[in-house]
Amino acid sequence: MNAWKKVVFACIALLALGLIPVGAALAQVRVTAANPASAQQGTIALDVVVSGNGFDPSAKVSYFVSGTTNPGGITVRRVAYRNSKELVTTIDVDDAAVLAYYDIQVTLQSGRKGKGTTLFSVTRKSGSVDSYVAESLGTLPGDQHSEGWGINSSGRAVGRSSGAETKAFYWDGTMHQLPMSTEARTAPPAETSWDVEARAISNGPDEIVVGREERTVCEANNGPCAPERHPIIWRGNLTQGPSAIRLSTGAHPGTGGAEGINPSGTIAVGHLTGAAGAVWKQESGSWNLTDIPLTAFPCNLCKYDSGVAIDVNDEGLVVGLVSRQDNYLQYGYLYDTRNGAGMLLPMPPGYLQSNGRAIVNVAGGKVYVSGVVWPCENISGCRGSRAVRWTVDVGTFGSSFELLDMGGGFGVSEQGDVVGTRFSTPGKRKSTSTASAFLWRISVGYIPLEPLRGDPESKTSGLSVGEDGALYVVGYSMSSTTWSAVRWIVR
Repeated sequence: MNAWKKVVFACIALLALGLIPVGAALAQVRVTAANPASAQQGTIALDVVVSGNGFDPSAKVSYFVSGTTNPGGITVRRVAYRNSKELVTTIDVDDAAVLAYYDIQVTLQSGRKGKGTTLFSVTRKSGSVDSYVAESLGTLPGDQHSEGWGINSSGRAVGRSSGAETKAFYWDGTMHQLPMSTEARTAPPAETSWDVEARAISNGPDEIVVGREERTVCEANNGPCAPERHPIIWRGNLTQGPSAIRLSTGAHPGTGGAEGINPSGTIAVGHLTGAAGAVWKQESGSWNLTDIPLTAFPCNLCKYDSGVAIDVNDEGLVVGLVSRQDNYLQYGYLYDTRNGAGMLLPMPPGYLQSNGRAIVNVAGGKVYVSGVVWPCENISGCRGSRAVRWTVDVGTFGSSFELLDMGGGFGVSEQGDVVGTRFSTPGKRKSTSTASAFLWRISVGYIPLEPLRGDPESKTSGLSVGEDGALYVVGYSMSSTTWSAVRWIVR
């Protein structure tokens, strides 16, 4: 008779005699916490207290890279049973252990098991920090603030500079204002100004920038107000009066914007009313619009009502998000413009919403996507958002994910490096969290990207790999009263 049958028959006998309660025989195994919750590479004989419920002296414990069955370089030396709610595991963390979050699984001799997801993490070894430099991009003349949104492989950046109005900029060592379109300059009423911002830039030699221009026009005497939003593209000599052209919006006039452009400058993406996203392809000198249909993303007994395409690569793979009509929750997606196939990016357990924010070119049949996931139904003010990196097989659409210790993943490299922002937990005397720019590198781990001198906070927005292998990161540095676009160069 095997061990499992012996346990079952013993439990039945005890139940018949009334010696144990019914629930105790089938108590569910739960794994809820680990203390400490992290360790550096190269840590030896670390005692980690695993908390939960339903444990017994036969418990065995495994650590797996989150979402996989890969131990990732963590070896469990021994497991000590304290009580039904606590186990002490003694672990070794290899010098080359995977820098990631780990699930902890507890398995009993009876065969019952439980798993807690992303309860433990491995961080880089002390002293293994890449070198980097940070520099302010400044502002346009007369402005007080600027934010960097996009950067290319030459380290040239785009974003917005603001004072009385918001203006788009291109930076190549010097800040240059990108003009608004002719339609915006001549549209009445002339006294209502336009806000213009650049969102993304292609690689050279013919750099192309995309963005949006918008304003709200209100009728006199407190009448109704109507927003106007238009996608725009800049090309030509970006330092000396480039052309600023509104992209076609087809059946959606007066709405939308352009959010991303592929490295080669042939496909732009963004959003328009009533679709999952907009795609403009450069063909025969024109930018031709195609909507991404909401029906490209299966939804059992539900419907999507809107979406945004945020980034695109040279193979025509697009990432973005769609919003459900019944609950307004957001779901990150990947869409192939070549065949019209779409997929929702997998949602990690315990999370309710996601965005796909950045994608790189395909390598080895796979592509990296970075984004954000939230555990809340209301994203505004939601604490606990996490950066995520998806790995997608472009042939089968099979995918996996890795949660990272950052509040969002806003750029990804061909090597799988991700930039994001960490948010500190507010204390008793602090009502708001503090933002810190970070880079996660597979070979190194988490690298804090310091804000400009004198600023307490920083955020990242984009990432690009230079021809010499350097990483160019763009974002902004903030104090309580001002903020400035920043470029970090990591080598």
